[in-house]
Amino acid sequence: MQRPYGKETHALCRECGRKIFVVDVEPTEIDGKRMLELKCSQPGCVAYGKPTLYDDDALVIYGAAAG
Repeated sequence: MQRPYGKETHALCRECGRKIFVVDVEPTEIDGKRMLELKCSQPGCVAYGKPTLYDDDALVIYGAAAG
């Protein structure tokens, strides 16, 4: 179920609002939705390093998958 994401594809962290860039992530299907497990990389964020599920449809997609 691999999907090509461009290098600037990202989601916004639910805690700090900063961009979490999608790198080498493979979506998982949960209840019919494509979900990605992402981790915030901002050391001051309460979600720092904690895996959080994000809906694939909510991503800001750039590159090959855009369109």
